[in-house]
Amino acid sequence: CALPISPTVTLTVSKATATVMLGNLSQTYTGSPLSATATTTPPGLAVSLTYNGSSTPPTLAGSYTVVATVNDPNYTGTATGTLVIAKAAAAASVTSNVNPVLLQNAITLTAKVTSSAGTPTGSVTFLDGTTAIGTSTLVSGVGTLTISSLAAGSHSITAAYSGDANFNVASSAALTEVVQDFSFSISAPSETALPGI
Repeated sequence: CALPISPTVTLTVSKATATVMLGNLSQTYTGSPLSATATTTPPGLAVSLTYNGSSTPPTLAGSYTVVATVNDPNYTGTATGTLVIAKAAAAASVTSNVNPVLLQNAITLTAKVTSSAGTPTGSVTFLDGTTAIGTSTLVSGVGTLTISSLAAGSHSITAAYSGDANFNVASSAALTEVVQDFSFSISAPSETALPGI
């Protein structure tokens, strides 16, 4: 007699769904790569992160789409968010190589732009009050302007940094530059002549 045939049964166990929460999505440029964080429920699951499709955390200021994916044999889960890296703050200062200066003599104004996050790039505009008197491209955070056209009197000189991809704009405190005029007069000696002499 024929033996009964036992049917084959395939048991499929699906992965459980885990919850993923993203954090550290708002940061400020530091000059180093910046990463988001991910926590899971249940806790402690392995998670991979991508930033605009790349596994390398970004460094530059900007917005990046973050995708977190659970890597676990028993759980599945994903979350999407946006990592925003804000521009870093910068500070500007301005100095003069001669102050006071005689009218029509040249002075060199030097602007320095610094930041704890690195060396800003871009340009700086020198202002006499609200009037721009020249622009300089920063080299290692320093810009210079040589000028001899300031009028006699007191001038409020500032340096305005334009900002770049990673650093915010900045303005220096005012430098009071004094331009001195020079004048002289020649007077002939006077003499009184008496009549008949």
